[in-house]
Amino acid sequence: KASAADLVAQKRAAMQNTDEEEGLLTTTDEEILSEITTPLEKRRNFAFFLYGGLYQGMAQEIIFNEIFPKIFGQGTDFVTV
Repeated sequence: KASAADLVAQKRAAMQNTDEEEGLLTTTDEEILSEITTPLEKRRNFAFFLYGGLYQGMAQEIIFNEIFPKIFGQGTDFVTV
């Protein structure tokens, strides 16, 4: 998800830069084509991919399913929750 979100952000930024340079605020077929062919920052996208997979995926699974129950308990009673 993080990598996909970064991809969308890069495309929007490229589109916004194009609009500002040309003074256009409407979407045309030419702008859509330029948006599709805009080069991506592969290193940045890979960093977001690792962040999404390693931290948001694996690290939070360990934090929420192993560490928090040891600290706060596993019950669902009022004191635990």
